[in-house]
Amino acid sequence: VSDEPLGADGEPTDCAGVLDTAGLTTLPVEQSEAECTEGGFQDAFETVDFTAPQADVDAWLADELPGFEPVTESCTDADACLEISWDEPNAPQDEGWHLDIELTEQGDGTTAVSVMVFTV
Repeated sequence: VSDEPLGADGEPTDCAGVLDTAGLTTLPVEQSEAECTEGGFQDAFETVDFTAPQADVDAWLADELPGFEPVTESCTDADACLEISWDEPNAPQDEGWHLDIELTEQGDGTTAVSVMVFTV
């Protein structure tokens, strides 16, 4: 049982499943280096969190999400972010989901990446 009233904590889950839900095929790190969770109450969500060299993150984003560039405005707790909905041109999925990716520079040439996919 979650400590959060609506079950928002999330439970550990298999990263391959989260990548599939998000419409992604790879990570710039080994899946064993990523922390993956799933949860939610009314809107299900899945997450992938990892840290990787900035150049690897940039290459991964360009390969996985061509046509989408991180922005710095409208990011809540991150240095840069991407928000993609299923109905946008070139979105990696074509049915009810929303993908949020937050990028936070670590100051040592690496970036902490938080990927969250909501199914709606």
